Amino acid sequence: MVRGLSIGVVVSMLIVSSGSRAAAGPPPIHRGADVRFTAGGTTKEATLTAEGLGVRVSKRVGPDTVKIRIEVANDAIDVDANAKGAVRLARRGKSVSLDMAVRDAKAIATARRLTEGSAALKSFGAMIATLESDERNAAKSMLTSWALVNAIRGDDQIAMAWRVASRRPAPCQ
Repeated sequence: MVRGLSIGVVVSMLIVSSGSRAAAGPPPIHRGADVRFTAGGTTKEATLTAEGLGVRVSKRVGPDTVKIRIEVANDAIDVDANAKGAVRLARRGKSVSLDMAVRDAKAIATARRLTEGSAALKSFGAMIATLESDERNAAKSMLTSWALVNAIRGDDQIAMAWRVASRRPAPCQ
């Protein structure tokens, strides 16, 4: 008797819960909504983590430094930069250091080879595509990180295009 009652309770719970979902309809889809941001930090350092579309991007910003880690299941890219323009990019135990003010072609070519075929970078690009029109500060911070990574790889067009777009005045209502 008790056994039959517990099965009936479980079945009725499933019917009620599935019925309430069907009545509510699917949740609305918002651009960038599938990216979850977590902000935090200390008095000396701010942190921001974006997770979604299979990628996790962690960013730590201090007074003179920024550290970015882009990771998926089996690939990760680390970027360390300072206010003087020194940048270090690392992937799979290999790294390249360069000065953004000098922009050595050999170092940029090494950075491009290091990141070639990166699943982490590809997934980060997909995340950025969902965040392009997102006006939240966290989304803009991720766009800045994307521009930095691409500038390190020698693709200044992405950084410049985002910079120009971010300076456009808001349309009048």
